[in-house]
Amino acid sequence: MLGTPRYILLFLVSFTAALAATTGSGSVTYHDYQALPLELLKYNPPFCGMPYTSLDVTRITAVAGMTTDQCGTCLKVTNSANPSKFVYVLAVDKCMNALDISKPAFAQILDIDAGHGDVSWTPVDKSLCAGVYPAGGI
Repeated sequence: MLGTPRYILLFLVSFTAALAATTGSGSVTYHDYQALPLELLKYNPPFCGMPYTSLDVTRITAVAGMTTDQCGTCLKVTNSANPSKFVYVLAVDKCMNALDISKPAFAQILDIDAGHGDVSWTPVDKSLCAGVYPAGGI
């Protein structure tokens, strides 16, 4: 990389860091957003600032280590033991461990009674999350 301009190196480092939180594998849990009281959803937006009341809360996720530039990333979450089971969710919040996906999305790929499971996730085209956040064009 001798002679590579510093701004290119800085871009590559920044891009790699930004992608890191939205690509990975680990143990996922679920969050029952649908069971939260409407008033709580209305006045307590997630990390990304999108009002819960404007989101299809059946298709959202929190991501550990997420930054603001990763808000609105569409993720393909795949069951590690059965790759034919996957779901597309929109990253809207931060969490402590790996992913915390909506309960209905979790139930599509894992055993809801177990409460957790191993998955991998990767960013995909936003069109795969169409309808999750109509107010934001997603």
